Amino acid sequence: MRFRLINAAATLALSALCVSAPASSTPSSAQDGAQRRQAPVAQCDAAAFRVVVDVGHTPQSPGATSARGVDEYDFNFKLAKVIESRLRDAGFARTHLLLATGEAIPSLVRRVGQANAMSADLLVSIHHDSVPEAFKTAWEFDGKKLAYSDRFKGHSIFVSADNADYEGS
Repeated sequence: MRFRLINAAATLALSALCVSAPASSTPSSAQDGAQRRQAPVAQCDAAAFRVVVDVGHTPQSPGATSARGVDEYDFNFKLAKVIESRLRDAGFARTHLLLATGEAIPSLVRRVGQANAMSADLLVSIHHDSVPEAFKTAWEFDGKKLAYSDRFKGHSIFVSADNADYEGS
């Protein structure tokens, strides 16, 4: 499997390729009561399946800053370590962290190259993005001027009106 950088602002995201749920039988309809077999669910050998967990930023380009001044890189790194540990505990012994250094765009290009060189079956890129500046409120925390937003709960998706395919997005 090859990964490629789609554009400079792309976030690498892939669906899980390894499912270990067993196949099952379910009725096809209440009318005839006949049983049919579902197609078998894809299986994989967890020990041989290679997962690469990308921390998603670098110390030099740390991404968004939280309302309390913590860089996105710090959140990403902690979460990536938890994911790596849990996958290894679940038998995915070939799970590796992808750590990079440097400025944003060059490091993104290098991370894509590293993921390809690692022959990953699954690439997980961790990100904790921020809301647009227009939705933030200024405040002070620990003597620092920062910003926060309480306008949204859970997960939100923001699409730029400058997007070449705004309607399609």
